[in-house]
Amino acid sequence: MLEVLPLASGSQGNSTLIRSSTTALLIDAGLTRKEMLLRLAHVEQDPGDLAGILLTHRHKDHCRAAATLCRRFKIPLYGTARTVEHQQPRTLPQIREINPGESFDVGDLQIRAHTLSHDAPDTQSFVFESNEGQRIGIATDLGCSQGGVADFLQALDVLLLEFNHDAALLQAGPYPTFLKQRIASDLGHLSNEQAAELLARVMGPRLQTLYLCHLSQHNNDAFLAQEMAEAVTSGLAEQDPRILIARQDRVTEGTSLR
Repeated sequence: MLEVLPLASGSQGNSTLIRSSTTALLIDAGLTRKEMLLRLAHVEQDPGDLAGILLTHRHKDHCRAAATLCRRFKIPLYGTARTVEHQQPRTLPQIREINPGESFDVGDLQIRAHTLSHDAPDTQSFVFESNEGQRIGIATDLGCSQGGVADFLQALDVLLLEFNHDAALLQAGPYPTFLKQRIASDLGHLSNEQAAELLARVMGPRLQTLYLCHLSQHNNDAFLAQEMAEAVTSGLAEQDPRILIARQDRVTEGTSLR
């Protein structure tokens, strides 16, 4: 059994819970501690039973409450050296440093990592595999789809993929020029068009659920993102995968693989 529960997704905070038969692992903890605890309670997850918190990178919207939760509940923190160094490591009960792009295990989860193009050092994408071979991939905060990420995200049952912005909405939007340039750069975030292009390269017959993640509140529209994703998935699988928008304001419907 492998289960994924997107607890939050967006520029205000990101967190995803992965659960197998015996292991619960939190991927990022970008909300406040209070909100993180509320969302964990919503999915009936005792934070003291977490096998760890695994950070994709060091930006605040992915790690805001990580150190606090680790200290309070004696949870191991997993991340690269350049990610962990920003989490007051001397105060943490357990640190499990991972090397960029390495494979490692947490409980009965086999985890592979891949380094992404983003402006936080060692930003990682992850694929989680159960003992039964079920596979969940997470790839957000990537400025471009090059660098082998398409090869990495193959043969997945569930994919959480960034659909950050619509290129036209970003350029017409309220952000200052320097921020627009940063978002649209190869070290920023994927547009709907870029995400759809990547999706077309990783789409396979196994894919059951696709989560559209990290949608910008100001520079995207859920309808545009979903329309772009559906144009790719339609007809490329024996059965069209379920497409869900990962929400910022509440827990998104989970997916269980059995």
